[in-house]
Amino acid sequence: MDSRLKTLGLVCAIQFACVAVGFWVQALFLNSISDRNAAEAAWEQIQTAGELIAQETQSADPQSLNLSAIAQQLHARPESQPWQLTVVDPSFQASSRQPSSEKNKPHKTLTWQPLPANANADAGPQLGMLQVDDTPNVAAAFPLREETGYLLVHVPIASIRIDSAQFLGSMPLSVTLSSLWTCTLLAICSYLVYTKISENHATSQLNTDTQSLQKAQSLVRTQDAVIFGLANLAESRDPETGMHLERISLYATTLARALRRNPRYSDIVDEEFVRLIGTSSALHDIGKVGIEDAILRKAGRLSEAERKEIQKHPLIGSNCLLKIERRLGASNFLHMAREIARSHHEWWDGSGYPDRLIGDKIPLAARIVSIADVYDALATRRVYKPDLPHVACVGFVKRGAGTQFDPDLVAAFLDVEHQFRKIAQQHSDTDRAESNVDTSSPITREHVDIELSAATQGEIALSAD
Repeated sequence: MDSRLKTLGLVCAIQFACVAVGFWVQALFLNSISDRNAAEAAWEQIQTAGELIAQETQSADPQSLNLSAIAQQLHARPESQPWQLTVVDPSFQASSRQPSSEKNKPHKTLTWQPLPANANADAGPQLGMLQVDDTPNVAAAFPLREETGYLLVHVPIASIRIDSAQFLGSMPLSVTLSSLWTCTLLAICSYLVYTKISENHATSQLNTDTQSLQKAQSLVRTQDAVIFGLANLAESRDPETGMHLERISLYATTLARALRRNPRYSDIVDEEFVRLIGTSSALHDIGKVGIEDAILRKAGRLSEAERKEIQKHPLIGSNCLLKIERRLGASNFLHMAREIARSHHEWWDGSGYPDRLIGDKIPLAARIVSIADVYDALATRRVYKPDLPHVACVGFVKRGAGTQFDPDLVAAFLDVEHQFRKIAQQHSDTDRAESNVDTSSPITREHVDIELSAATQGEIALSAD
């Protein structure tokens, strides 16, 4: 606010200064034009009386020249001005041979400047400006007899009387020129001020945008850290999942990018979608926090009641995220995370849970995470099973097209399955002890990685045998 007030004050000060300069320039124009009109009027009057003065100067000897009589005749004319008469030598210095009536007058410092158009006139008076003791005079130089000097007829320019018509006639031009000057000055100053303000605003906006971007990036990093912290809290209840969350995030991101090449999804799966699914997929099993340890960590086969209990975790996770969404407001991230948590166990043919959704009614993000989750469950080594070869994992996903998985997503998966293998290798649970794998017995914990179908468990059991 203070910055804006300072800027406003600066603009007002500059505008007042421009107007003041404009009035000053207008006064200069008026004085200049007024002086020019006065000089022109005086020269015109001198020229009309030139014949009278020329007769006196050519017939009389300089020593007997009666300046008072000439002045009296000039002052008797209708256009009379307060004329002054001075005799000068050929170099336009005050002559020592002044008429007797003028002998007692002190000599004056004179500077003569003829008009360029009249300086070389052969006859008649020479018109020009005469500086008398630093006072500008309009003057005419009449040559004396035998070229002994000149008679200067002059009048101070400040004393010239001109009629109102002549004065007012100069007003439009003066006002026009001064107005143009003022407007031009205002325009230049306004442009400079506008440019400065724009630069300051752009700099301020850039700083603000930079700070906002830094805050947004910091918020995103904090959000991601909190999300993975919550997800790991849920996963920590099943200590055998290792780097499961990191792999799921990378699988989902890879599959989403591959899906962008499908024209059907090019408008839906943009960079924002890819970014969101990479983060929100970490919360797919957040609902496991609501499952009892006795069930989640049971070593033996689950009972039917226990199976139904563990299948509640999608609803638990979805409801938890919905409460957060209602408190914080609408959020693309929370909305996608809630869809994934609720629907990543749905099957394309409608035989999944908890809502038995069919086909496109299953949210796209949940369909993507479903493939990522199943692949990771198959490809990851556990203490109760070995990891399946990549080829077997790919074959299982391929056979599930149209039943468990979206056929379009399976096609996209097959395009990038080599990237899935690379992710699995780079982010494997290397701290698992291979000696803990019991390959002599079939799987007894079908509740672990519940996203696997009975057929999936059967394949793992066969591979264990």
